[in-house]
Order: sequence, then structure tokens, then C-alpha cells
Amino acid sequence: MRKVLIPIVAVVLTLAVHADGRAQTQRTSLHISNGSGAAVDTYLTLGADSAGRIGDVRLVDVSTNQPVQVEDVDPGQHLQGRFRLNAGQTVSWDSFGGQRATGAVTFRAFPQSCPTANGPCGVTKGEFAINLGNEAVDISSVDGINAIMAMDLSDGGATPWPSGPGGSKVAQNSGTLEGDQPLWGVFPYRCTICAGIGNAPGGDCNPPNPLGPPNQSYCKTGTEANPQPALCQLNRSGAGGTVKFTFIEAKDPM
Repeated sequence: MRKVLIPIVAVVLTLAVHADGRAQTQRTSLHISNGSGAAVDTYLTLGADSAGRIGDVRLVDVSTNQPVQVEDVDPGQHLQGRFRLNAGQTVSWDSFGGQRATGAVTFRAFPQSCPTANGPCGVTKGEFAINLGNEAVDISSVDGINAIMAMDLSDGGATPWPSGPGGSKVAQNSGTLEGDQPLWGVFPYRCTICAGIGNAPGGDCNPPNPLGPPNQSYCKTGTEANPQPALCQLNRSGAGGTVKFTFIEAKDPM
């Protein structure tokens, strides 16, 4: 069983690229929060194209302004860190001082599609690509479901994020296979592209992910350019404000 999975933002964040020659004056930061009533292990996994490594990450408790230690659990590439969030605790990360950062936030287990003790049905991810000109974020149930997670884009700084139905700026996965299909800002299970199954994850898992019949699609309809009834990935040009990922509760839909 693999202990660390690094390549996580290869397909879904395809629109996050540098803006040609444009100076970026706004900075996007991340808030990572525990909205549950118990402490939770939290993982920050960076893409290899990020401006720094886990040793460069500085987390700060937003209530106390005290640093929160991040343990490097990837001694080879230094792209994955683990820390503990107490009930109700929120930490802030400045994205290497406003520099490029891609990756994912997960709770209870590291990002992977194979069953583990703390992720028996794979792992829900909060994915981000920020401070690189064109930004992209989403909640992903592609690899499986182990948590209910919310993504709050209310604070977009000078460049607001797109709004969801009814003007909402908060996305949240359902915790069920069918329930993510209509949801704004959420990639459903196995849907490596928003409106269809690309390369389905977890083919090398032993035992396999127990969720759903092997070839059943839970994806949105329409086309990748115009998925229906809602977007999976949220994009914007520019930067600023805060993207907030919140752990709501554990969810293992066996």
C-alpha cells in the first residue's frame, strides 16, 4: 500500500496557467478549518510545480496567531505534510507569501483512491491552484468519499469567484455517489472529467474501492465545456482573498 500519493492536480485543474506578462498584485491565501466537534488529522499535499515544499509552509492559527506545526510525511520529495486540527480550529496559509501553489487538502487520510483504515472508500479532496495568474478550485469525490467538506469562496478579494445557483459562494459535497452529480463546484465519484469518466482511478487497488458497480457513471451530463446542471471546477483570472476548506464530518459510505 502506498503511503504517499503526490500527483493529484493533473487533470481537473487544467485551466490554471500563468497569465502572460501580467504582474500579480493580489494574493490568494488558504484557510483550512475543522467544523466538527472532534480533532481531525489534516493533510496538505503540494503539486511538484508549487513554489516551495512542505518545509516552507507556515500555518498560523487564526484565533491565536500562533504557528501550527506541519509534519513532513514525504521524506523523498517533501510534498506532503500532516497536522492536527482541533475541534473548531482554523489555520491560515499565505501560499509561500503569495507565490504559486497547487495541491489538495484532505482530512482523515492522505489523497488516494485505494481503501485504507482511515479512508475505506478512497478520499475526498479540496483541490486548489492559486497565485499563478488563472486560478482553479474544486471539491473532488473522484477518488472516493471519506468526508463531507465545504469550500467557501465568499472572500474573493478584488476578483470575485463565480457564483453558484442562487448566488451561493459555498460548495459542499453530498457524501453519496448520486448526490454529487447536481452539485456546483464538486467532481462526482470516478469523474476524472466533469461530464464523464476519463481514466477511472483505483484500478490498481487491492482490495478495490468498494463504492458502486465498476463501470457505472455518476458524472454530470452535457459536455466538458458546458457540464450540466452545474460546473465541477471553478476558475477565475487574477487572485486575492481566501479560499476556505472546512471539514464538516467523517463519511464512509460503505
